[in-house]
Amino acid sequence: MKSSLLCMLLLTCAITELPAQHILTLMEGQRSPEAQPQDFAWLEGSWSAEIWDGTADEVWLPLVADMMMGTFRFYSENTMAFMELFIIRREGQSVILQVKHFNPDLNGWEEKDESENFSLVYTEPHRAYFDGITYILRNPNTLDVYVLLESSDGTEAEEAVFHFTRH
Repeated sequence: MKSSLLCMLLLTCAITELPAQHILTLMEGQRSPEAQPQDFAWLEGSWSAEIWDGTADEVWLPLVADMMMGTFRFYSENTMAFMELFIIRREGQSVILQVKHFNPDLNGWEEKDESENFSLVYTEPHRAYFDGITYILRNPNTLDVYVLLESSDGTEAEEAVFHFTRH
C-alpha cells in the first residue's frame, strides 16, 4: 500500500507543472554575484516571437557607457498593446535589470522616478537568471525569455516563456 501511494505521488509530481521551473529568486540575505554589464553582450540583437495572439519584438543595443539597453513592444492585429525600455547597469559589484513599461501613448505604468527592478541571482555563459526573469541563449538565433507573471490581484504567479528568434 505504501509503495503504491508513493508511486502515485511521484507520478503526480512528475506530471504536475511547477509554477516557475526556470526562474530563480534571490533569497533573503543572499547577495547578487559579481558581474559586469559586458557579461551580457550576448543578448545584443533584434529578436521576435509570436506570443499571446500577437507579436513581441525585443531589441538589445550594443554595450555603451558600461550599460546594456533594450526595448520591447507587443502588438496584435496592427494595434500596439504596450512597450518597455530596459537596462542592465552596474550596481555595486553586480548588475541590476531595470524595466519601465509604457502604454502606446507613452504614459508610464510605473511612477515617474520608479522602475521594476530585477536583481541578478546567477549567471553562466549565455544564461542570466534575474529575480523574476531568465534569459537563455539556446543557440545564436534562439533566445528564450522566462518571466514570472503575477495575476492581476497579485495572489498567484505563473511562468511565461517567450521563444525569440533573431532577425
